[in-house]
Amino acid sequence: MNGDTPASSAAETRQAFREDVLRQIEDIRMGGLPDNGPELALALRNKREFDLLDRLTDELRRAGSADPVVRRLQAQSLIERGNLMLA
Repeated sequence: MNGDTPASSAAETRQAFREDVLRQIEDIRMGGLPDNGPELALALRNKREFDLLDRLTDELRRAGSADPVVRRLQAQSLIERGNLMLA
């Protein structure tokens, strides 16, 4: 037995996804504006990763994204995290 359970595999997949998002956020900070920003934000929302969603949408907006999907998801992440006044 190798000790891999469905739960540990799911946790590893989730962690790998989070690490990928963090890399993309850093790339945005370095001057890149990814083509898949809105899709990545939707994936974060669907996974209920609101802390990362807030960070991603903030960086996308700072980098110049005017996509209404990004703005809406940023508001949703703020609301989900209890920041109603900022939303």
